[in-house]
Formats: sequence, structure tokens, C-alpha cells
Amino acid sequence: MMSATVNIDGQLQNSYDDQREEFCRTCHTCSWLSVISISILLFVTLLPLSFVYVEYNEMAFDRNKFGTVDTSHVIRQGRHYLQLTHELVKFPTTFQRISFLHDDNTALSIFTQDGYQITIEVQFYYRLLPQNLKQIYDLYSMNYEIGIINLAKLTVRELSGSSTSGIYLPLQSYIDNRTYISSVYAKEINKRMLTQLSVDVPVNYFKIIELGIPNDMIQRYQQTVIQLQNNEVSANRQQVLAIQAQTEKMVSVIQAQTDYTLASANIQADYIHKTAISEADNTINNADIYGFNNLCNLLNITDPVDIIELSKVLNLASNPATKLFYHVNNNIIIS
Repeated sequence: MMSATVNIDGQLQNSYDDQREEFCRTCHTCSWLSVISISILLFVTLLPLSFVYVEYNEMAFDRNKFGTVDTSHVIRQGRHYLQLTHELVKFPTTFQRISFLHDDNTALSIFTQDGYQITIEVQFYYRLLPQNLKQIYDLYSMNYEIGIINLAKLTVRELSGSSTSGIYLPLQSYIDNRTYISSVYAKEINKRMLTQLSVDVPVNYFKIIELGIPNDMIQRYQQTVIQLQNNEVSANRQQVLAIQAQTEKMVSVIQAQTDYTLASANIQADYIHKTAISEADNTINNADIYGFNNLCNLLNITDPVDIIELSKVLNLASNPATKLFYHVNNNIIIS
């Protein structure tokens, strides 16, 4: 009986050991399956998170979340794989606008050559260049736009107050020559942005939007302009009076010359007329003498007494008052 009991206990112990071993194998298998399942799940979950996308208008640096930024390589548009402990530091590739406006109280204050304080609204566009991105990040990290704004303000104010800049001008020049002044600002800002910040600010993207002139300054300026215009009007009036006096003097001189010329012309005309009449009379007398001589020769009159008588008869005949001629006993009677 005792032997049978021991045998049964041994069989039960063996059965228990087999079940425990089978259970352990099952648990071990389940553990591995769980690990594998969790690993697959993690892989499926985390793999998409390791891919990042850089848009068409972006560029980026790779940054270790627990370390430094890799500025040796600029990441451009596309899908990129990053470790989970890494992330992107992104920058825009398109032009960004900077404005100094009255509406947001950022308009720049400058002084003109004639002492007026005015505000100037300015707008320009800048662009970060990939080849210069490392220098920009090393200088300002992600605060590069603050540096751009400060440099633009400094440039405008320095140029406005420098006698060698070419735009330290009176207020009227800022009103009349805005295009020229804007071009000077644009060229200098473009040069300084490239040399100091490695940022591209195209000249043709810079413009002066508006000049802000205080009302009291406008009134003073208007009064100054009015006074200048009044002075100019007064000077013009004096010039007109001087011209009128000079004109009247010239008119009197011309009138005197005209009177003298007319008098001289009348004297000359009278002289010519009398000379012509005298010459005509001489010509007629000469013709009469010539005709009388020819008549005497034709009539063969040579006796001086007969010539004198003939001359008297011809003189009487040429008198318009002579009416009739009578011949009585060889004597001529004129009535």
C-alpha cells in the first residue's frame, strides 16, 4: 500500500512539473510574441514620424533636440529622413516684406537739411540666400529679421543726416525728388545687407510709400512758400516797372528817330521835287531853244531882228490867254 502511494505521488509530481514547464514555454513564447508585436507596432508608428517634409518655399537645417544645429548642409525641398531625436530648423526661400508704416507706429523719423522733422514710410523685400544661410544663423540664430530691421533703420537715418550721402536735402527736395532719394536708400541698404548680414535686398523692391509732415510744419512751410512767392511777385513787379520805363524810353527814342526820319524824308522829297521841276524846265527850255533854232534854220531866218520877232510871235502863241491873230498891212495884231 505504501509503495502504491509513493508511485502515485511521483506520477502527480511529474505531471505537475510537465504542466509547469509547458506553461513556462507558453509564457516565454507569448512574451517574445508581445515583444515582437510591440516592436512592429512601434516601428509602424514611429517610422512615419522619422520622415519630415520641406515645402517648396522652405529650406532647413538639421537640429539635434538635445544638441547643436548642423549648419554645414542646407536641406532643400522634399521628403527627408531624420532620427527621432532630430528636427528641422526652417527658413523661408521666398521674398519677405519689411514695412515701416504710420499705421503701426513704425515709420522712420528723419531731419531735413532745412531743419524739419518728418516721418518716412518705407517698404522693401528681403530674401535669405542658401549659400549665406550659415552666416545668418551664426549671427542671429532665428532672430535674423530683427537684425535686418535694425540695419535698415540705421541706414536710413545715417543717410538722411550725412552731408556726403547726396540726400541730406531740404524738405522740398524730399517732395520733388522722391524717386532719386528712394534709389539712394535702396542702393545703400542693398550693399549693407549683403556685406553685413549676407541678405539679399533687391534695389527695385525698395520704395518710399509716403512722407509724413506734421500739420504745424505744413503751415510754417506754406507760410514760407507764400512769403517766397510774395517776394518773387514783388521782384517781378519791380522788374516789370523797370521794363516799362525802359520800353517807354525806347519808344520815345524810336519816335524821335521816326520824326527825324520823316522830316528828313520830306525835306529830301521836296528837294527832289524841286530839282526835278527845275531839270524839267531846263529840259523844256533846251527843247524850245533847240526847236526854235531848227525852225529858224528851216525858214532860213538869219537876220537877228527877224529872229527876235519870230521869238516874240512864238512866245505870244504859247500864251494860253492869246485868243486871235490878225494880219493888217503886214503887222500882227493879237487880241
